[in-house]
Amino acid sequence: MDNQENDVNQYDLIEFSEYNMWDIIVRFVRNYKGGVKLNNWSDLEELLFDVMCSTNEYSNNPLLKYNLIDKLCEVNERRDRKSLKPIWKEPDDKDFIFKQIIRKACVAQYDLFYMMLEGSYSYGDMGFQMATILLKELNKMEEDFSSYLSKQVQFSSNYEFRSKMLLEQLAGTSNLEKTNILSFNYTNPFINIKTNNYRLIHGNLVDRNVIFGLDVDSLSYEKDNDDKIYFSQFSKQNRVIDNLFKNKKQDRKRWHFDAQKINQVIFFGHSLSEADYFYFQALFDSINLYSSDTTLIFVYSVYDKKKTLQIEESYKNSIETMLRIYGKSFDNQTHGRNLIQKLILENRLLVRCFE
Repeated sequence: MDNQENDVNQYDLIEFSEYNMWDIIVRFVRNYKGGVKLNNWSDLEELLFDVMCSTNEYSNNPLLKYNLIDKLCEVNERRDRKSLKPIWKEPDDKDFIFKQIIRKACVAQYDLFYMMLEGSYSYGDMGFQMATILLKELNKMEEDFSSYLSKQVQFSSNYEFRSKMLLEQLAGTSNLEKTNILSFNYTNPFINIKTNNYRLIHGNLVDRNVIFGLDVDSLSYEKDNDDKIYFSQFSKQNRVIDNLFKNKKQDRKRWHFDAQKINQVIFFGHSLSEADYFYFQALFDSINLYSSDTTLIFVYSVYDKKKTLQIEESYKNSIETMLRIYGKSFDNQTHGRNLIQKLILENRLLVRCFE
């Protein structure tokens, strides 16, 4: 196993507080036998799903081959029981990445990990404790991301002005008072703009409550007890509610609209990743997408001319997948299966390239 390809020394990753457990996971997945690119936060959310909620016994990547929590608990059980430090007698090349994660847990979250080191938990309780540790470490990554994003906004010239111009181009009007904005971003460039509704759904830089998370429907259930969910803490639904508990000055202004007056829904700058499908489904239900006159407009950018066909093909697949999955939620499955065809027939499905 070529574990030395990582761009940061393994000792540094484990011992220094500037790195968190997810830094170890991200670097391993990114570098392991070619790995995958992680360019957007949606890529990170897909990684969360892959390593926590998806198993593929034929995968070359050991993180994607097993149930992560089960494997961590199994590897931890094999360590030297006489030591409070997570060490193992067998060679380091065996289950390397899982041992690295456990070592980091011991260093970074010792208060939570101590009882596991003493063997005080049952196997099932160990699973939930490890999931809690992973979430605590994810919080650190979110804090790092917030700091990075704040600097980008600070040093971006005319950020608010350019954002307003972009919004006007997308909406096709400079009068934005009838425009509803549901933002999956974390910045608030429209704070001084009069809109009908503006909502930052996944936290914001001002309150330092930025979240990454999973679609609640994609969570992995414990094998022996379906009433318990290992990763419920990682669902976006759970984490948004958690933000409500932390935010003592909650805005009571509703993000609402008259569904009958919504003539178009514009998607821009969103990967259409499955982690946010439940938001889209709620929106489509509200406007009664199948029977309404509402038009869906998907706007994309070609950020690399050399990859135009690849970008367009990927976005087309994302649109089809999202609408197809939404169609499966219909009571009338005939309507569900022909939803895309109906939107196309009525010219209510449009795609535009933003130059």
